Amino acid sequence: GLYKETGEKNKSLAAYDSASYYYTLGKDSANLKSLLSDIGDVYTNDKQYQKAFDYYYKWHTLNLASKNKSDITNSLLQLAECSNYYNSDTAKKYSLACLQLAKEIGDKNNEYYAASILGFIYYKNYSFDEGDVYYKQALSVAIEQKNKKLEANCYRSLGLANTNKLDFNKAIPLIEKAIHIYDSLGDKTVLPYTYRLLGSAIQSKGDFYDARSKYQKSIDIAYATNSRADVGYGFSALTFLYIIQGELGKAQQAVDSTYSIFNDLNNSWQIA
Repeated sequence: GLYKETGEKNKSLAAYDSASYYYTLGKDSANLKSLLSDIGDVYTNDKQYQKAFDYYYKWHTLNLASKNKSDITNSLLQLAECSNYYNSDTAKKYSLACLQLAKEIGDKNNEYYAASILGFIYYKNYSFDEGDVYYKQALSVAIEQKNKKLEANCYRSLGLANTNKLDFNKAIPLIEKAIHIYDSLGDKTVLPYTYRLLGSAIQSKGDFYDARSKYQKSIDIAYATNSRADVGYGFSALTFLYIIQGELGKAQQAVDSTYSIFNDLNNSWQIA
């Protein structure tokens, strides 16, 4: 547990491997379930999602054997979340199962997250109407549970979907609503990304000057919260606007800033 908390992956996995042997030997399924879930978490944090899935699946198999519906719902969600990184069909299968069981047992937390994953999957595949159904379901749970952060996340997702549908008049108020809630919660860390989404919607509508102000706001908050990656993404978004407005000197400065930041962060994929 300690190694997991401190992020020492190799020591963590070695300790878990040893414990797993003794729990299996002693037929201690309660501790083994907890252990398999923890190993899945270690691999998830390390972005090794298929390995994480394998351990979550072992955990899920034990949960199915114990017939504890609350535990089964938890493992279904983990299977859905990690498979969502590499296989949408698998993620959809486990999300639907999780959603159905969560509603059956009144597990609002897992109902919210399962519906959100399904919304994300459908949006990603440009099935916006189906995605809307699930995100609105997640939104109704968030409002019912009075969870403002989750409510804001839904407005932002619905705003992004409407931007992709080219319905900017719907998208912009939804993203602004999310920003208002994040502001009221004092949650600054999510604002740079959300302002970039707002800038993108406004830019797509054709209002380049207003879009620039939103990208600049994103950069300013990113500096204030010491999120250098978000500063880089903000400058990257500004570059295109400077070019199409003929401000090539500013565009070059934005490109240089973006390159410098991601070079420092060793984000070579962004530079390519």
